[in-house]
Amino acid sequence: MKKFILLFLFTMSVFGAIAQPRTALTIQSTRHESFWIYVNEALQNKDEVKSITILNMAAENYTIRIILKNKSYSEVTLALQLRGGNNNYELDYDTRSRRLTLRPVDYSIHAEIVTPLVIPSVNDERDVLGTRHGRNSQNNHRGWQNSGYQPQDEHPHNGIGHGNNRHDNHGDIHHDGHHEQEVPTVVVVQEPPQQPMPCPTATFQRIEQLIQNQSFEESKLTIAKQAISNELMTAEQLKSIAQLFTLEHTTLTLPKVAYDYCFDPENYYYVNGAFTFSSSIEELNEYITNHH
Repeated sequence: MKKFILLFLFTMSVFGAIAQPRTALTIQSTRHESFWIYVNEALQNKDEVKSITILNMAAENYTIRIILKNKSYSEVTLALQLRGGNNNYELDYDTRSRRLTLRPVDYSIHAEIVTPLVIPSVNDERDVLGTRHGRNSQNNHRGWQNSGYQPQDEHPHNGIGHGNNRHDNHGDIHHDGHHEQEVPTVVVVQEPPQQPMPCPTATFQRIEQLIQNQSFEESKLTIAKQAISNELMTAEQLKSIAQLFTLEHTTLTLPKVAYDYCFDPENYYYVNGAFTFSSSIEELNEYITNHH
């Protein structure tokens, strides 16, 4: 009779899982910024992406954590209630507060990566708080085990004991046979976000020298864009870079691109000193007004 009851409960749980509606989650960075995403603290993409679709999800609550590659913006953690069908969201950030936001949209998004949901393994669940994803770490985003946590204990979280298990040094007694074990309580401590810092002087000088070594304006502009998107710079630093260009059109193009990456946008008027013509100053100010 006992075996029949267990078989019945198992069958009902299987049918319940099959009957549960499946859904997908799609997230796209509106400003083409690269990011990593965790679902229930399981890393979903080894390499940074600008958009992603995660399949085989259920219509239920998930904890979503997104970390932007651009270190000047803090990460975001939120509870997301998925519904049946597709769940499409846009990832955006506020240039003033340096905060990330996730906004639902009602149109289709064609993601660059489509992947099934990665579920935390036993080893992942043992990791509670550890190396935070940051651009100062070279290997954080390359492995599935670096899920943003450090071990708090050495107990497996499988919940059931099998066979002859020994006593350990932590006081948890594992009995013979099939008995339920006590699962250790895990306290998750939220690490405060890193405060954004401007590009160090030594790094900035190397960037300036690299730009100056280029013979063509387009090559200079390409390197400048790459540097600005990866290093948070002050208005004075951006002015210095703009002054490295000889064509007024190129000089004006760079500050438009760089505004969203400025460490102190309230001082952005310093950049006006890089222009020769007053019309360029007016065009930049109009661009900033309309853009924000």
